[in-house]
Amino acid sequence: MALFGPDAEKIERWKQEGRVARLRSAIEGGGPFAEQAQQALVEIVADPSVLSGVTDEAVLEAFEALLNLDQHAASWALLTYVNSPAAGSAVACRLIDRLASRETDAALLAVLRLAGCRLENVGLHAVRALAGMNHPRLPVALRSALLLADHDALEHLLRLLEERQIPGASKVLVHRFAKVAPDLRRPMARALRRQGLSAAQAEDALVRAYLLVEEERFAEAAGCGAEAWQPLAEALGARPEASDRTARILWALAQVDRDMLYRALRLRLSKAADEAIQRPSAAATAEVRAVAAWVLPALVELYARKAEVRELAAQVVAERFAAVKGILEGM
Repeated sequence: MALFGPDAEKIERWKQEGRVARLRSAIEGGGPFAEQAQQALVEIVADPSVLSGVTDEAVLEAFEALLNLDQHAASWALLTYVNSPAAGSAVACRLIDRLASRETDAALLAVLRLAGCRLENVGLHAVRALAGMNHPRLPVALRSALLLADHDALEHLLRLLEERQIPGASKVLVHRFAKVAPDLRRPMARALRRQGLSAAQAEDALVRAYLLVEEERFAEAAGCGAEAWQPLAEALGARPEASDRTARILWALAQVDRDMLYRALRLRLSKAADEAIQRPSAAATAEVRAVAAWVLPALVELYARKAEVRELAAQVVAERFAAVKGILEGM
């Protein structure tokens, strides 16, 4: 039997060579080496870096075979793979799609855990796959994902929360609010409002300030003090017109604290410059120029920053937006 059928040595060789079809046949044939062959599939997926003959396609094939044999083993192998030296984002995302398509408890739990993966694009992909699963405990999983998700994955979840009601999501968002990157706080405030939390209900000062801005109660927001200048600054739009949103925000800031207004004006132009740096386009360049057209005169009129404004204007004209950001940060 060992001469023609599988034995321990052949199983080990097939594993090293990524011969998934041979391993699958050994499992289907039963016998004393079936368990070893299944473990070989797990090892192919979990860490292909230690197996010289294993390709990405072999990993995918082994994972598919494992899904049909033992989803818990497949899930464990995938969770191990994303932390292995050989892990690749494209392969990990394909494995996630195959696992999520099963829509079982094991699949839901594993995809949820991958929402916190730091491998490039994998956390975001896992969140998208999770949101598309048809499972009775999906709302609970999405709420848990809010705790695990990193920047891009969390941003996607926040957009989702503007459309879906998730019980308990508000509590999780409030818990994370002060700890997330500042650029996520406004989307988080929008999500909180859609989930039913009002500024009047918010106990946290920072959350309350952002919600007041979302509710367009700008004077009350400005009255919150130091917590308020950034949400108000982030809500500034294009050139202020009489009684529009931007004009009302500027007025509210000016009534409470001129220093808050100064910081808000600088941030508004800095954010436009940063957008032009991160995603260069004719529209982004036009936005920097449009914002500079009203922010720079205000910096001169209100704060007499003539020298800095002359330099900023020159850098805007030359489209040197990194320099614009640098000057603003030093003012």
